[in-house]
Amino acid sequence: MMRGRMVCPECGGGSEKEKSFSYIAQSFPHDIMAGICWRASCGHKVGNPLRLAGPIARPERRHFTADTEMLDTEKAEWFLKTFGYEHPDLLYAPYLDRFIYTVRSATGRSRGVIARSFSGAKPKSLSYPTEWDVPFIGWNGLSESSYVVIVEDWVSSEKLAVAGALAVSLQGTNFSLQMATEVAEVAAGRKVILALDADAYGKSLEIALKHGAAFSPCLRVWRLGMDLKYEPVERIRKALANGELDFR
Repeated sequence: MMRGRMVCPECGGGSEKEKSFSYIAQSFPHDIMAGICWRASCGHKVGNPLRLAGPIARPERRHFTADTEMLDTEKAEWFLKTFGYEHPDLLYAPYLDRFIYTVRSATGRSRGVIARSFSGAKPKSLSYPTEWDVPFIGWNGLSESSYVVIVEDWVSSEKLAVAGALAVSLQGTNFSLQMATEVAEVAAGRKVILALDADAYGKSLEIALKHGAAFSPCLRVWRLGMDLKYEPVERIRKALANGELDFR
């Protein structure tokens, strides 16, 4: 029997090709008995990792240690002009040239931070989760809202919050069973809309087919003409008020 780590067959280890998939096998690489990817945006599982003989070594965490500062007037004005709303809690890391956003649970507890570049750096987004036992998804908005909207990124989720919805950002297009379970529990019978970016409509339909049964009422899908982070807040409010599903 062998135990170790490898590049995840589902997500490919992300942009850094990290060996995030922990496995236990008899005749690696052909007969993997069980394994799990510890990347927050993936979570791919094979077999039942909870039944592995002994603990699985998790990858080392990446702690965010760069100095940050409040947005200066120029950056605040750029953000407002680009996305159409003000973000009072957003920070900036000068050394990294990245905007720093705190990912929070539905109760407001920090789950880590995202360092996001809007100047063409690769990868665009760097994730620094602080917990392993919960999905790295972020909640924003009014808990009393009748709508819960699922989006790819935190900018879209913040804009939905401004529009009056409760939103959750997936930090990508992966929507695992663990993520679906949390969203369904928080939604608690409210209307749930999946609104991935405009180029991911097909992915949205696949997710709705796979996890739609977890939601009551049913999971609905928005078809976007442009990513929500670029839609005017009033356009989003109108769609919520009128029950629209097609933004094109």
